[in-house]
Amino acid sequence: MQLSVVIPEYNYDCTQLVSDLRQSCEAAYGLSSYEILVIDDGSSDTATTRSNSVIDQWPNCRFIRKPGNTGRAATRNEGILQSSGNLVVIIDCDAEVCSPDFISRYLEAARQETGSEYVICGNIVTSPQYGRPDNQLRYRYELAAGRRRTLTHRNAHPYDSFTAFNVMISRSVFGKIKFNESFSQYGYEDALLGMQLKQTGIPVRHIDNPLVHTGIESNDIFLRKTEQALQNLYTHAALFPEGTPITRTAARLRHMRLLPLLRRCHKWLGPLERRNLLGCRPSLFLFKLYKIGYYAGLHK
Repeated sequence: MQLSVVIPEYNYDCTQLVSDLRQSCEAAYGLSSYEILVIDDGSSDTATTRSNSVIDQWPNCRFIRKPGNTGRAATRNEGILQSSGNLVVIIDCDAEVCSPDFISRYLEAARQETGSEYVICGNIVTSPQYGRPDNQLRYRYELAAGRRRTLTHRNAHPYDSFTAFNVMISRSVFGKIKFNESFSQYGYEDALLGMQLKQTGIPVRHIDNPLVHTGIESNDIFLRKTEQALQNLYTHAALFPEGTPITRTAARLRHMRLLPLLRRCHKWLGPLERRNLLGCRPSLFLFKLYKIGYYAGLHK
C-alpha cells in the first residue's frame, strides 16, 4: 500500500506530529511507501514557519508553503492534489499521536475493504493536560462531545459523525468529491463533505484509532471561531438540503413565528451569556442558547 499523509497547517508547529507519524509509518507492516505533506496556509507567524521548514529536509516529508491564506478546505485540496498515495490520511495540525500503531490500524482497516471507494474515520480524544483556566469553554465542549464519539455511536451515525480531523480516504473518492473551497472561513466544511459522501453512497466506517486534540483554544478565540462558523453556515445554508441541528432548530422557530422574538432576546441576553462563556466556569447550556440566538440574529 502507498500512503500519503496530508496535514493542513496555519501558524502551528508540526514538527513533533510529523516526527511521530514518520515513526508510525516506518513501523507499519505492508506499507510499500509513504509521504507526509504539511501544507502551510500562508502562515503569518515566522517562528513557526521557520520551525516547520526543517520538515522539508526529512526523508519522505515535504513542507509546502502557499502564498496566501485560503482556508482549510482549499489547503486540504491542495495537499491531496500534491500527494500520490492510493490512500490519503488527512490530519489537522493540532493533533498528537497517542499510539505507535496509528498507521498500522488504518492499513489493517483498509485491507478489510472490498470496494475501491471508502472512507475510514479515526477518532478525537481530549486529554486533561490541555485544559487550562482560560480555555474551559472549548475544553468542556470537547469533553461533552466525547460522549457522542464512542465507536458504537459513530458507526450508528457514520455520516453525521464525519470529521476530517483524523480520517483515511481512498484516492478514488476524490474523483467524485472534494472539499468545497467556497468555505474560506472556519466552520462546517467537514459537515458538508460528510453530507456529500452520504449523497454519493460512499461508505464511511469508523474505527478505534484516536488522535489527541491539542489545540484547545482560549474562551475568546473559541467563541469568535464559533461565531465565524455560524456565519459560514448561514452563508452556505442552501448547500445543506437536509439541514444541520442548528438550521433545523431555526426552521422550527421560524415556522412557529418565534425567530424574531429569539433575535430580540439574544440582543439583550447575548452580552450576559458572553460574560459567562468567557469566564472560568462557562455553561454549555448557555453556549447552546448563545449559538441559536446568534444564528437567529443573522436572519435580518
